[in-house]
Amino acid sequence: SLAAHLCNARPRQRTHAASLMRRSLAMAVFARRAFSLAAKRPPRLVVVGGTHGNEYTGVWLAKELANKKLAPGVETFMANHAAIQANRRFVDEDLNRCFSREKLDGFRADGAATVEAARALEVDAALGPKGSDAAADLVVDLHTTTANMGITIICDAWCPFALRAAAYVQQQLKNPSDAVFGDVKIMYNAISDAEHAPYLASIGKRGLQIEVGPTPQGVVRWDVVDATRRALDAILELAEREAAGETVELPARVEAYSVVAGANQKLAWPVDEQGFPTA
Repeated sequence: SLAAHLCNARPRQRTHAASLMRRSLAMAVFARRAFSLAAKRPPRLVVVGGTHGNEYTGVWLAKELANKKLAPGVETFMANHAAIQANRRFVDEDLNRCFSREKLDGFRADGAATVEAARALEVDAALGPKGSDAAADLVVDLHTTTANMGITIICDAWCPFALRAAAYVQQQLKNPSDAVFGDVKIMYNAISDAEHAPYLASIGKRGLQIEVGPTPQGVVRWDVVDATRRALDAILELAEREAAGETVELPARVEAYSVVAGANQKLAWPVDEQGFPTA
């Protein structure tokens, strides 16, 4: 054994062998410290409320979450303060259509002429910049609708995680006895490049939107808040499980809604005689 060898060795040999053993132990301790310091940070997961100022469910839920101790890496963000204060969808233009690369570059080059243009640049700086390594790992944008859509997860083709998350929410929240919120729907946008996506959630490396209804604008309803919270919890749970290296079993196929090619995708927003939105 090494101990017996040390006992039988001459003084100089014993000193040399003991020195070697000490160095080996020191290297082992150093390696353990280096491994600990190199531990990966948790993914940055951002929950956004108030992109549309009169959709108060996201505003309320983001404020509630901000006052709680959240999981490591999870944070909240309020998007459009001016529209929230005015209780309007937007002040000058729809903030949730301001985040394509073309729009952001245009705002920087020509000056941010609207409230939402200026805010878009601030949001991009806080959560991005879009397309950079510094961008948030996941952005979940909370919305509501007056339509009877129940819980709808809105995904873009550029983000495979969004579709997995939508399938996971369906799996976790399915409840045949709940006619409104027990059948989660998926809306799928065929936007294959995040640079072309106009939505706030596209700032993140991954992004998706939760839309829940029916609920009136400018109103907080407990059932809509609860449904939104449960969908959000499921999405964050999947993100956490995948970040831990877990393979989550999901269905091989899902049904989704998408806009029919050639259909009229725009409806005129109600405005007053000065052209300002009235809803």
